[in-house]
Amino acid sequence: MWPNHPYFVAQTSVTSCASSVFPKVVTGRPLIEAVHGEEMLTNIKISKTMKKNHTIWAGAVLGTCLALTSARADTILNVGLSSPLVIGEVIPQVLSPPGQEARDLGMANTLIGMYNSGSPSTAPYFVSGNSFATPLPPAVTTGDMITPFTDMTLSTSQVIINVGSGFKYLIAAYDGQNAGAVLWDISGLPAGTIIDIPRYAQPTAGGTDLVADAGQFQVTTWSMFNPGTTSVPDGGTTVVLLGAALSGLGLVRRKLA
Repeated sequence: MWPNHPYFVAQTSVTSCASSVFPKVVTGRPLIEAVHGEEMLTNIKISKTMKKNHTIWAGAVLGTCLALTSARADTILNVGLSSPLVIGEVIPQVLSPPGQEARDLGMANTLIGMYNSGSPSTAPYFVSGNSFATPLPPAVTTGDMITPFTDMTLSTSQVIINVGSGFKYLIAAYDGQNAGAVLWDISGLPAGTIIDIPRYAQPTAGGTDLVADAGQFQVTTWSMFNPGTTSVPDGGTTVVLLGAALSGLGLVRRKLA
């Protein structure tokens, strides 16, 4: 296993040296009798030094591996309307308009619009009870990341996603109309964050929520979108509009009088 790795090369080298230094039994008698005592002591000292260096090197390699392993701490996102960062779910997912980007964008913006307006959940769209800064901006395709199943990084039970330079929304779809889709607000995660989401999810018995599963239904696509702009009149515009409305009301009253 890994014959060219430095650790194993060093181990082989030390083992070879040790086998040439330590005595072997020849016709039942130690070979040490065939060499000078002073030379044998020197060889034993060299062997001990090599063993010590080998132990230090192995420890250094192991320590480096452990440090690299512990340095990665993924952010775990789950499905389910009560899970953190979930804006809502679509059960079953809507398959139109055709094309992953258009379909995911449509589902995302429908859920965003329902959240902003406080609309109650209506199948197939279900809004979570989580709180987000409102109004949530619409999702846009500018700079988005559209990932089909063939381009995903998968583990046994997780889908591994790199946020990259940072996005606002993540939507994952599970096995067409057999399961559904989940929309998360990931804007609070730093750029470069590694996200793990469930590889499998299925609807609850009532078909109003998704739960992670060990074997069905498998994720098929995921997309990340950036936020667009939300048109909200500023204070000055509001005052002008209010003034115009009051002026119009005054003219109507004078005509009626």
